[in-house]
Amino acid sequence: MWAVNSLPLITTLVFNNMDLPFSPNFFKKIDIFQQLKEYDQELSEKRTWVVEKLILEWAAGPGHQHIGEHVSPDIIKQALIPSVNANRIPTESITYVATIEGVSQALKSLVVRGYADPLDQQIYPNHVRFNNSGLVAGKIILETSNLTKIGKYILWARLWWVVAIAGIVVLLVEAFFQLGSLFTWVRGIIK
Repeated sequence: MWAVNSLPLITTLVFNNMDLPFSPNFFKKIDIFQQLKEYDQELSEKRTWVVEKLILEWAAGPGHQHIGEHVSPDIIKQALIPSVNANRIPTESITYVATIEGVSQALKSLVVRGYADPLDQQIYPNHVRFNNSGLVAGKIILETSNLTKIGKYILWARLWWVVAIAGIVVLLVEAFFQLGSLFTWVRGIIK
């Protein structure tokens, strides 16, 4: 009977002072990073991905200032002009930037991938609002855009795993220390 009534107290004592060494967003970023790498591997099949990637990069960058606002294909087309001028878009994907219909297709793909939310098509046809996943994906694209050499990418990807495993180890060690403190506390009560 005593053990059942004191369970909330024990749980509070053990877990109240445990601080995580990283935030839950860390795992979300890893998940989105892996999704982006899978989409990069599908590039030969999905030609809109290059344009979608540039749109996400623009959404997370300094060009998109009003994060809660919806964007239209016209705005995106204007935002992608510097990318076209800098030859960042392959020839086979340029048609998705040249027309409003092409940009609309790229925006629809972002909605399907879960990086943007559609607006009421009666009021705002082909308009979207970037959601949190889209902004995080854009930030990841911006952060990893300088990883052009495969060796740097492999090193960066492995370091992510090292950090993740180190975080799990720290969490386990902390849990074992807390368990030791719990056993010491219980022994003190029993004596």
